Amino acid sequence: MGPNIPYPLRDGYETTSVAPRKIRLQLRPIPEHAALKEEDAPKLWCYDVCNNPSDDAAEEKWTPSYCFTETEFLPQDYEMMSWFTSTSPKSFFTRDILCTKVLMDEAGEKVVGDITLFNNGVRKTEGGKRETLAELKAEQDRIDALRNLFHVDFTEEEKAGIALESALG
Repeated sequence: MGPNIPYPLRDGYETTSVAPRKIRLQLRPIPEHAALKEEDAPKLWCYDVCNNPSDDAAEEKWTPSYCFTETEFLPQDYEMMSWFTSTSPKSFFTRDILCTKVLMDEAGEKVVGDITLFNNGVRKTEGGKRETLAELKAEQDRIDALRNLFHVDFTEEEKAGIALESALG
């Protein structure tokens, strides 16, 4: 899960995201750079996640999530990026069914977790603890979960349009 509030674009910035998860921003080259020497590689803003923080910083495992530049993007750039993620076989969005809802604290001010439907399972993550809410056996189970947990209702026409290769059961 990406950022849930705005963060300052500052090299070395680190904070708690959805507790206990931590995030950090670093301005650094990425391993895939094409420069002959690392010091010549362009620096990108890298967003990393630590899912299990420790009191000993040396023990923390940080996972790179994504990186970005400060290059200006125009509407047509976003259109192309969206087209790729919604049509390319390399994008999991074309192969998998995914729906996520964030969970807020009682005051409605802070994200404390999420409920995620991914393919045939529904899980809840809160306070760093993950539990399985449902294993979906049939497409109707998934349609019911989308309606009951995420308030997504399908018309009969939409239900009939579910691709056979992605349907459960």
